[in-house]
Amino acid sequence: MLSGDFKITSIDEHTLDLIIDEKYKFVIWVANSYQYRKLYENAVRFIDVPFTVTQSKKFDSILKPHTDKFRNEILMAEKRKQLAELKKELGEE
Repeated sequence: MLSGDFKITSIDEHTLDLIIDEKYKFVIWVANSYQYRKLYENAVRFIDVPFTVTQSKKFDSILKPHTDKFRNEILMAEKRKQLAELKKELGEE
């Protein structure tokens, strides 16, 4: 994981799914800071990866461009659409 040699298959507000070697799937919690960057406990198979603080920061730096892109492009577009719909319902537009 720390080499960045994986493929991201999906991302949402809270988790990021990645696949290593085309067969090992991991669900990573990405909703808050690097200290919590662990494998998601509600995933089908849970294992704890005992990253050091330095390793957690490195992993976070690898994931950050992907999570930032999701938040800035996809999530913000969804939120703007929801806001526009709510304003329309309230007669503000």
